[in-house]
Amino acid sequence: MDLENSVRNCCYVVVKARPVLNWAVDACRPGKGREQMGFMFVRPLGETGRFACCEFIPVPDNRLLRQARDAITSDPLCLIWACRHAKETGTVLFMVHTHVAVTAAFSELDDKTERRVARCVMELTGVERFGAVVLSLKEHRARLWQSCGDDLVQTAVTLEA
Repeated sequence: MDLENSVRNCCYVVVKARPVLNWAVDACRPGKGREQMGFMFVRPLGETGRFACCEFIPVPDNRLLRQARDAITSDPLCLIWACRHAKETGTVLFMVHTHVAVTAAFSELDDKTERRVARCVMELTGVERFGAVVLSLKEHRARLWQSCGDDLVQTAVTLEA
């Protein structure tokens, strides 16, 4: 498995992401059958477009409102806590979830929901960045939204161990 090298030609890179990648291997193992979710907190490494993963916190199953083969929803208090934690620690929050399928691709629902979540998180916390990651057994996709006036700009991100 080569999760850390499944995305190329990205503008942003998150290094030291081994805890997230290891979690994904376990969360996506055959027989699990349901999506999993967590929060990754990263710190910018200067103005290089690189970030370092500082912390990864999986959402406990008992805080998931819907956990199916093709969808996942957590208790909104989990996201509120994660936003507060990111603000208090000066980190950038990435919402992470797995896909049970072999491929990791943002679904149409992910596209709609995560963009709305990004805008809400930025407005409520005053932060200018919010990220999302989807992982499968063999690959990952990640993106970062940045506030540019009234618009949100989305950029691809890759994870490295």
